Amino acid sequence: MNRPTASDLPLFSALEQSRNRVGFHMPGHAGGKGFASWFREAAWSFDNTEIDILDNLNDPQGAARRSMEQTAAIFGSAFTWYVPSGSTVGLKTAIGSVVPAGGRLLLSRVAHKSIIHALAELSIEPLFLTDVMRDDGLLPLPLAPIDTAGYEDIDAVIVTSPDYYGRLIDLKPFVRFAESLSIPLIVDAAHGAHLLVDPHLSKKSALAAGADLVIESAHKTLAALTPGSYLHISEKALASGRVNNERVQTILNVYQTSSPSFPIAASLEYAAWSLEKEGRLLHRKRVAEIEQFIASLPESIGAVRGSDRDPLRLVLDLSRTKMTTRRFQAELMHHGIDIEMADFRDLVLIVSLHQDPADFSSLLNAIEAILHLPEDEAKALDEAKTMAALTSDVLLTPPSIVCSMRHALFGDVKRQLVSIEEAEGLISSSVVSPTPPCIPLLWPGEIIEKKHLTLLQNVLPEGRMLSVIVPESVSEDGRHSC
Repeated sequence: MNRPTASDLPLFSALEQSRNRVGFHMPGHAGGKGFASWFREAAWSFDNTEIDILDNLNDPQGAARRSMEQTAAIFGSAFTWYVPSGSTVGLKTAIGSVVPAGGRLLLSRVAHKSIIHALAELSIEPLFLTDVMRDDGLLPLPLAPIDTAGYEDIDAVIVTSPDYYGRLIDLKPFVRFAESLSIPLIVDAAHGAHLLVDPHLSKKSALAAGADLVIESAHKTLAALTPGSYLHISEKALASGRVNNERVQTILNVYQTSSPSFPIAASLEYAAWSLEKEGRLLHRKRVAEIEQFIASLPESIGAVRGSDRDPLRLVLDLSRTKMTTRRFQAELMHHGIDIEMADFRDLVLIVSLHQDPADFSSLLNAIEAILHLPEDEAKALDEAKTMAALTSDVLLTPPSIVCSMRHALFGDVKRQLVSIEEAEGLISSSVVSPTPPCIPLLWPGEIIEKKHLTLLQNVLPEGRMLSVIVPESVSEDGRHSC
């Protein structure tokens, strides 16, 4: 068979082109460099079905169960489920296994969109933690309640640590709060699978801090195929009865495909094994390279650092430059360098444990070249500052939900697509979130306000339409309802 052209296989062609670029983004296997040659050569033949010798990933009894138990021992959990379908499924499984339909979940406004979808699917009522801003990112961070007054009838708590910026929160107050109510603490630790080998942060990781259910996206920072994820259950969660492993399996089978990928599962096993074998050495090397890179940065580029931050999450503050992050990211792409994301102030880069040391030189050279380009207009720079402040404002405010999320997303309502300009005062019928970081700017059932539209006009592609609910009635204050 002749080799196909790019028009024959456009996705394959694009993937081939991406192999020649420098990547500071997930997946953590760094373009396959994290896999030993013997694993790479065999991986394609691993794609198989639930024959007896392979076991069943959704009901592990043999080799798959032994593998999950070995991985649990590495991470220090009572049991670790392989979730080849990704952390979205892991989060929904964790919530569905401990929060009943119609129950109540305490969470931050800054939560991954899969959590909001789980709330809608199960008619779970959200209660919101108090979120606070820090000066090291545009996303707020949650505070643990001081006491249990007013929270006696909640079913679980969920928080995120680390977040997209690599920031960890102190989980101990959340652990104490959850234990005082005898409810589970779920931690979305999707970005923290590698913290096991960090000598300073390993004790602050979710499992070490005492969380009950922990979701880690192995593919984000380890040598695992996308979207492989772990769902860890702690020893004390099972011993206390706050979590039932059979119930977790039941809900996992609700959300996960009945044909989970064996190659992804094998990479989850490999990721844990290789992390234990060489993770600490690789971590020391990458941290040293990052320190050297930061020391070489031009004065106008700041690196956001701190003792409660993941050192492998490289966050570059461009506020002292005369260039917007959007343009800077585009110029990096022109130089053959792709990063994880940019907000209105920072560039966020994920440094893989398996990163090629030469990538830092390429990045530094590109940054120095970009800084010699003409400056952006003052209007664009001022707009970026305004959008940065607006992002924080929107994410600090709990959503104004006037229609149940389940009804807005799945109910018998009239929906229509409208332009962003036409959406003010209407009700969102879906989650609206930029990717990354998949934090909803609008929730299903939320009233769309002018501040939302101003922000969405800056983060969504031009011409994007919003799905809204056609109102059944209008209140005296002019607001629609469903």
